[in-house]
Amino acid sequence: MPSPTRPSPALALVLALTVAFAPALVPSLATSALAQESGPANGGPDNGSQRDANRSQDPNGSDDGDRSASERRGTDDGQGHRSDRGADDRGPDQAGPPVEIEDRRGGFATRAEPGSPRPEVAVDAANASASVQRGDVRPLDVHLDEVLAFEDGDGDGAYDIGERVLDRQSLPEAPAEILVTANETRTAVYELGEEASLELVFDVSAAHGDEVGAKFDVEVHNYTFADGEDVHTALGSRIQVDGGLERVERQGRPAVVGEAGDDVAYLSWVQNATVDGTDHRVGSSVLVDAEERDSAVVYWAYPQGEEIVHDPELGVRDAVRELAGNPGSFAFGLAVTTTILFGGYAVRARWNR
Repeated sequence: MPSPTRPSPALALVLALTVAFAPALVPSLATSALAQESGPANGGPDNGSQRDANRSQDPNGSDDGDRSASERRGTDDGQGHRSDRGADDRGPDQAGPPVEIEDRRGGFATRAEPGSPRPEVAVDAANASASVQRGDVRPLDVHLDEVLAFEDGDGDGAYDIGERVLDRQSLPEAPAEILVTANETRTAVYELGEEASLELVFDVSAAHGDEVGAKFDVEVHNYTFADGEDVHTALGSRIQVDGGLERVERQGRPAVVGEAGDDVAYLSWVQNATVDGTDHRVGSSVLVDAEERDSAVVYWAYPQGEEIVHDPELGVRDAVRELAGNPGSFAFGLAVTTTILFGGYAVRARWNR
Protein backbone atom coordinates (compact mmCIF):
# COMPACT_ATOMS: atom_id res chain seq x y z
CA MET A 1 0.00 0.00 0.00
CA PRO A 2 1.58 3.36 -1.05
CA SER A 3 2.41 5.79 1.74
CA PRO A 4 0.45 9.07 1.81
CA THR A 5 2.07 12.07 0.17
CA ARG A 6 3.64 14.44 2.67
CA PRO A 7 3.76 18.21 2.10
CA SER A 8 7.16 19.78 1.64
CA PRO A 9 8.75 21.39 4.73
CA ALA A 10 8.29 24.88 3.20
CA LEU A 11 4.58 24.27 2.55
CA ALA A 12 4.12 22.89 6.05
CA LEU A 13 5.71 26.03 7.51
CA VAL A 14 3.46 28.33 5.47
CA LEU A 15 0.36 26.41 6.58
CA ALA A 16 1.43 26.54 10.22
CA LEU A 17 2.07 30.30 10.12
CA THR A 18 -1.26 30.89 8.38
CA VAL A 19 -3.14 29.03 11.09
CA ALA A 20 -1.20 30.80 13.84
CA PHE A 21 -1.71 34.35 12.57
CA ALA A 22 -5.15 34.07 10.96
CA PRO A 23 -7.01 35.48 14.01
CA ALA A 24 -4.81 38.60 13.94
CA LEU A 25 -4.78 39.06 10.16
CA VAL A 26 -8.50 38.84 9.40
CA PRO A 27 -9.65 41.81 11.54
CA SER A 28 -6.76 43.91 10.27
CA LEU A 29 -7.51 43.16 6.62
CA ALA A 30 -11.13 44.10 7.16
CA THR A 31 -10.17 47.33 8.89
CA SER A 32 -7.59 48.29 6.26
CA ALA A 33 -10.01 47.63 3.41
CA LEU A 34 -12.45 50.16 4.91
CA ALA A 35 -9.85 52.93 5.38
CA GLN A 36 -10.33 56.12 3.34
CA GLU A 37 -8.44 59.33 2.71
CA SER A 38 -8.82 61.99 5.37
CA GLY A 39 -11.95 64.10 5.02
CA PRO A 40 -12.61 67.67 6.11
CA ALA A 41 -11.67 68.43 9.71
CA ASN A 42 -15.12 68.17 11.25
CA GLY A 43 -16.04 67.22 14.77
CA GLY A 44 -16.91 63.56 15.30
CA PRO A 45 -19.94 62.17 17.09
CA ASP A 46 -18.03 61.13 20.19
CA ASN A 47 -16.78 64.59 21.08
CA GLY A 48 -16.76 64.13 24.84
CA SER A 49 -14.42 61.14 24.94
CA GLN A 50 -12.19 62.55 22.19
CA ARG A 51 -11.81 65.86 24.01
CA ASP A 52 -10.54 64.01 27.05
CA ALA A 53 -7.94 62.30 24.87
CA ASN A 54 -6.57 65.61 23.59
CA ARG A 55 -4.96 66.53 26.89
CA SER A 56 -2.51 64.50 28.89
CA GLN A 57 -4.01 63.55 32.23
CA ASP A 58 -1.92 64.05 35.34
CA PRO A 59 -1.70 61.10 37.79
CA ASN A 60 -4.51 62.59 39.90
CA GLY A 61 -6.86 62.51 36.93
CA SER A 62 -7.16 66.29 36.65
CA ASP A 63 -7.44 67.77 33.16
CA ASP A 64 -5.34 70.69 31.97
CA GLY A 65 -8.24 71.65 29.72
CA ASP A 66 -10.01 73.35 32.64
CA ARG A 67 -7.16 75.82 33.16
CA SER A 68 -5.95 78.82 31.21
CA ALA A 69 -2.53 78.88 29.56
CA SER A 70 -1.12 81.10 32.31
CA GLU A 71 -2.38 78.71 34.99
CA ARG A 72 -0.84 75.75 33.16
CA ARG A 73 2.52 77.51 33.21
CA GLY A 74 2.26 77.97 36.99
CA THR A 75 4.29 80.44 39.04
CA ASP A 76 7.93 81.33 38.57
CA ASP A 77 10.36 80.73 41.43
CA GLY A 78 12.68 83.43 40.14
CA GLN A 79 15.13 80.98 38.55
CA GLY A 80 13.19 80.08 35.43
CA HIS A 81 11.44 77.15 37.15
CA ARG A 82 7.69 77.12 37.45
CA SER A 83 5.57 75.11 39.84
CA ASP A 84 2.11 73.86 38.94
CA ARG A 85 -0.38 74.18 41.77
CA GLY A 86 -1.47 70.79 43.00
CA ALA A 87 0.32 68.85 40.26
CA ASP A 88 2.67 67.11 42.71
CA ASP A 89 0.21 66.26 45.47
CA ARG A 90 0.07 62.57 44.65
CA GLY A 91 -1.42 59.98 46.94
CA PRO A 92 0.31 56.84 48.25
CA ASP A 93 -1.29 54.73 45.51
CA GLN A 94 0.63 56.56 42.77
CA ALA A 95 1.80 53.95 40.24
CA GLY A 96 5.57 53.59 39.86
CA PRO A 97 8.43 55.60 41.34
CA PRO A 98 8.97 59.21 40.25
CA VAL A 99 10.81 59.57 36.96
CA GLU A 100 14.36 60.89 37.25
CA ILE A 101 14.80 64.03 35.13
CA GLU A 102 18.09 65.71 34.28
CA ASP A 103 17.47 69.37 33.48
CA ARG A 104 19.85 70.80 30.92
CA ARG A 105 20.42 74.18 29.40
CA GLY A 106 17.58 74.53 26.92
CA GLY A 107 16.16 71.07 27.50
CA PHE A 108 15.95 67.96 29.67
CA ALA A 109 16.38 64.17 29.61
CA THR A 110 14.79 61.36 31.63
CA ARG A 111 16.80 58.55 33.15
CA ALA A 112 15.74 54.93 33.77
CA GLU A 113 17.44 52.25 35.86
CA PRO A 114 19.42 49.63 33.88
CA GLY A 115 17.04 46.90 32.74
CA SER A 116 13.97 49.09 33.32
CA PRO A 117 11.21 48.74 30.70
CA ARG A 118 10.62 52.50 30.73
CA PRO A 119 11.92 54.41 27.70
CA GLU A 120 14.10 57.47 28.08
CA VAL A 121 13.17 60.78 26.48
CA ALA A 122 15.45 63.72 25.67
CA VAL A 123 14.27 67.17 24.55
CA ASP A 124 16.41 69.96 23.13
CA ALA A 125 14.10 72.97 22.98
CA ALA A 126 16.71 75.24 21.43
CA ASN A 127 17.07 72.91 18.43
CA ALA A 128 13.36 71.97 18.42
CA SER A 129 14.04 68.25 18.72
CA ALA A 130 13.11 65.27 20.88
CA SER A 131 14.03 61.58 20.98
CA VAL A 132 12.86 58.37 22.63
CA GLN A 133 14.88 55.18 23.16
CA ARG A 134 15.49 52.28 25.54
CA GLY A 135 18.61 50.15 25.94
CA ASP A 136 19.61 48.79 22.55
CA VAL A 137 16.35 49.91 20.88
CA ARG A 138 17.03 52.15 17.90
CA PRO A 139 16.08 55.71 18.94
CA LEU A 140 13.32 57.63 17.21
CA ASP A 141 14.20 61.29 16.66
CA VAL A 142 11.62 64.04 16.15
CA HIS A 143 12.79 67.30 14.56
CA LEU A 144 10.08 69.94 14.83
CA ASP A 145 10.57 71.94 11.64
CA GLU A 146 7.79 74.48 11.17
CA VAL A 147 4.34 75.88 11.90
CA LEU A 148 2.33 76.80 8.81
CA ALA A 149 -0.77 78.78 7.94
CA PHE A 150 -2.05 77.37 4.65
CA GLU A 151 -5.08 77.37 2.39
CA ASP A 152 -6.70 73.93 2.26
CA GLY A 153 -7.35 74.03 -1.45
CA ASP A 154 -8.90 70.57 -1.80
CA GLY A 155 -10.88 70.75 1.45
CA ASP A 156 -9.51 67.49 2.84
CA GLY A 157 -8.37 69.02 6.14
CA ALA A 158 -4.71 68.05 5.61
CA TYR A 159 -1.64 69.90 4.35
CA ASP A 160 -0.64 68.79 0.85
CA ILE A 161 2.57 69.79 -0.88
CA GLY A 162 1.71 72.52 -3.33
CA GLU A 163 -1.10 74.09 -1.33
CA ARG A 164 -0.68 77.82 -0.80
CA VAL A 165 1.30 78.69 2.34
CA LEU A 166 0.32 82.05 3.86
CA ASP A 167 2.84 82.04 6.69
CA ARG A 168 5.74 79.83 7.68
CA GLN A 169 7.46 79.86 11.10
CA SER A 170 10.74 77.93 11.45
CA LEU A 171 10.82 76.43 14.94
CA PRO A 172 14.63 75.97 15.15
CA GLU A 173 14.90 79.72 14.46
CA ALA A 174 12.09 80.81 16.81
CA PRO A 175 12.86 82.19 20.30
CA ALA A 176 12.47 79.24 22.68
CA GLU A 177 12.63 78.47 26.39
CA ILE A 178 12.08 75.41 28.57
CA LEU A 179 9.98 75.71 31.73
CA VAL A 180 9.80 73.34 34.70
CA THR A 181 6.04 73.36 35.17
CA ALA A 182 5.84 70.42 37.64
CA ASN A 183 8.05 67.68 39.04
CA GLU A 184 7.36 65.46 36.01
CA THR A 185 6.31 68.08 33.46
CA ARG A 186 8.47 70.27 31.23
CA THR A 187 7.14 72.82 28.74
CA ALA A 188 8.98 74.01 25.63
CA VAL A 189 7.67 77.42 24.51
CA TYR A 190 8.26 78.86 21.03
CA GLU A 191 7.34 82.46 20.25
CA LEU A 192 5.71 82.83 16.82
CA GLY A 193 5.29 86.61 16.84
CA GLU A 194 2.33 88.91 17.54
CA GLU A 195 1.52 87.10 20.83
CA ALA A 196 1.26 83.74 19.05
CA SER A 197 3.12 80.77 20.51
CA LEU A 198 3.56 77.01 20.34
CA GLU A 199 3.84 75.11 23.63
CA LEU A 200 4.89 71.47 23.91
CA VAL A 201 3.94 70.20 27.37
CA PHE A 202 5.88 66.99 28.08
CA ASP A 203 4.41 64.78 30.84
CA VAL A 204 6.91 62.02 31.70
CA SER A 205 5.01 60.53 34.66
CA ALA A 206 5.39 56.78 35.20
CA ALA A 207 1.61 56.64 35.66
CA HIS A 208 1.20 56.48 31.86
CA GLY A 209 2.67 52.96 31.77
CA ASP A 210 6.04 51.32 31.29
CA GLU A 211 5.95 51.61 27.50
CA VAL A 212 5.33 55.39 27.45
CA GLY A 213 8.33 57.71 27.57
CA ALA A 214 6.25 60.88 27.45
CA LYS A 215 2.83 62.15 26.58
CA PHE A 216 2.98 65.68 25.26
CA ASP A 217 0.36 68.27 24.47
CA VAL A 218 0.80 70.33 21.31
CA GLU A 219 -0.74 73.70 22.18
CA VAL A 220 -0.97 76.48 19.58
CA HIS A 221 -2.02 79.83 21.02
CA ASN A 222 -3.32 82.86 19.10
CA TYR A 223 -1.96 81.77 15.72
CA THR A 224 -4.81 83.07 13.54
CA PHE A 225 -3.00 84.31 10.48
CA ALA A 226 -5.92 85.13 8.15
CA ASP A 227 -9.70 84.87 8.06
CA GLY A 228 -11.46 82.15 6.09
CA GLU A 229 -12.71 78.61 6.68
CA ASP A 230 -10.15 77.23 4.24
CA VAL A 231 -7.20 78.61 6.25
CA HIS A 232 -5.67 75.93 8.48
CA THR A 233 -2.71 75.57 10.84
CA ALA A 234 -0.16 72.76 10.46
CA LEU A 235 2.79 71.53 12.50
CA GLY A 236 5.47 69.80 10.41
CA SER A 237 8.07 67.43 11.91
CA ARG A 238 10.80 65.24 10.46
CA ILE A 239 11.00 61.75 12.00
CA GLN A 240 14.14 59.61 11.79
CA VAL A 241 14.91 56.00 12.81
CA ASP A 242 18.09 54.22 11.74
CA GLY A 243 17.20 50.95 10.03
CA GLY A 244 13.91 52.21 8.60
CA LEU A 245 10.48 53.23 9.80
CA GLU A 246 6.89 52.43 8.89
CA ARG A 247 3.33 53.54 9.44
CA VAL A 248 1.03 51.41 11.62
CA GLU A 249 -1.97 51.83 13.86
CA ARG A 250 -1.33 51.50 17.57
CA GLN A 251 -4.33 51.04 19.85
CA GLY A 252 -6.54 52.62 17.20
CA ARG A 253 -4.24 55.61 16.74
CA PRO A 254 -1.95 56.48 13.82
CA ALA A 255 1.72 55.89 14.57
CA VAL A 256 5.15 55.99 12.97
CA VAL A 257 7.47 53.26 14.32
CA GLY A 258 10.92 51.83 13.73
CA GLU A 259 10.90 48.61 11.71
CA ALA A 260 14.19 47.04 12.90
CA GLY A 261 14.52 45.05 16.13
CA ASP A 262 12.33 43.10 18.53
CA ASP A 263 11.31 46.31 20.31
CA VAL A 264 10.66 49.53 18.39
CA ALA A 265 10.31 53.20 19.28
CA TYR A 266 7.12 54.95 18.18
CA LEU A 267 5.39 58.30 17.81
CA SER A 268 1.60 58.08 17.92
CA TRP A 269 -1.20 60.65 18.09
CA VAL A 270 -4.94 60.92 18.67
CA GLN A 271 -7.03 61.72 15.60
CA ASN A 272 -9.01 64.60 17.10
CA ALA A 273 -7.80 67.97 18.38
CA THR A 274 -9.65 70.53 20.48
CA VAL A 275 -9.91 73.91 18.76
CA ASP A 276 -11.46 76.70 20.84
CA GLY A 277 -13.31 74.12 22.92
CA THR A 278 -14.67 72.10 19.98
CA ASP A 279 -13.36 68.77 18.67
CA HIS A 280 -12.11 68.60 15.09
CA ARG A 281 -10.50 65.88 13.02
CA VAL A 282 -6.72 66.13 12.66
CA GLY A 283 -5.56 66.09 9.04
CA SER A 284 -2.56 63.74 9.23
CA SER A 285 -0.12 63.40 6.32
CA VAL A 286 3.02 61.26 6.31
CA LEU A 287 5.63 61.78 3.59
CA VAL A 288 8.06 58.87 3.50
CA ASP A 289 11.58 58.89 2.08
CA ALA A 290 11.21 56.57 -0.91
CA GLU A 291 14.88 55.54 -1.01
CA GLU A 292 16.26 55.35 2.51
CA ARG A 293 12.98 54.65 4.39
CA ASP A 294 14.65 55.82 7.58
CA SER A 295 13.00 59.25 7.59
CA ALA A 296 9.55 60.73 7.11
CA VAL A 297 7.86 64.10 7.37
CA VAL A 298 4.66 64.23 9.42
CA TYR A 299 2.18 67.10 9.19
CA TRP A 300 -0.64 67.53 11.70
CA ALA A 301 -3.20 70.03 10.39
CA TYR A 302 -5.92 71.78 12.38
CA PRO A 303 -8.58 74.41 11.75
CA GLN A 304 -7.44 77.84 12.85
CA GLY A 305 -8.25 78.88 16.39
CA GLU A 306 -7.02 80.87 19.35
CA GLU A 307 -6.43 77.68 21.36
CA ILE A 308 -5.50 74.39 19.65
CA VAL A 309 -4.68 71.29 21.73
CA HIS A 310 -3.50 67.95 20.34
CA ASP A 311 -2.07 64.92 22.18
CA PRO A 312 0.82 62.84 20.73
CA GLU A 313 2.87 60.20 22.58
CA LEU A 314 6.45 58.85 22.51
CA GLY A 315 7.34 55.34 23.67
CA VAL A 316 8.73 51.87 22.96
CA ARG A 317 6.69 48.74 22.19
CA ASP A 318 7.23 45.07 21.37
CA ALA A 319 7.36 44.95 17.57
CA VAL A 320 5.81 41.46 17.17
CA ARG A 321 2.85 42.23 19.40
CA GLU A 322 2.42 45.68 17.88
CA LEU A 323 2.57 44.71 14.21
CA ALA A 324 0.99 41.24 14.16
CA GLY A 325 -2.40 42.70 13.30
CA ASN A 326 -1.02 44.96 10.57
CA PRO A 327 -0.16 42.71 7.60
CA GLY A 328 0.25 45.65 5.26
CA SER A 329 2.50 47.69 7.55
CA PHE A 330 5.59 47.35 5.37
CA ALA A 331 3.59 48.89 2.52
CA PHE A 332 2.10 51.43 4.95
CA GLY A 333 -1.24 49.62 4.96
CA LEU A 334 -3.70 48.66 2.25
CA ALA A 335 -5.25 52.13 2.11
CA VAL A 336 -2.16 54.17 1.20
CA THR A 337 -2.44 56.95 -1.35
CA THR A 338 0.74 57.04 -3.47
CA THR A 339 1.78 60.22 -5.23
CA ILE A 340 5.00 61.75 -6.51
CA LEU A 341 6.17 64.50 -4.15
CA PHE A 342 9.21 66.70 -3.92
CA GLY A 343 12.53 66.17 -2.15
CA GLY A 344 12.62 62.37 -2.50
CA TYR A 345 9.51 61.77 -0.39
CA ALA A 346 7.28 59.59 -2.55
CA VAL A 347 4.67 57.94 -0.34
CA ARG A 348 1.87 59.83 1.40
CA ALA A 349 -0.29 58.04 3.94
CA ARG A 350 -3.53 59.33 5.37
CA TRP A 351 -5.74 58.22 8.24
CA ASN A 352 -9.50 58.44 8.62
CA ARG A 353 -11.23 56.02 11.00
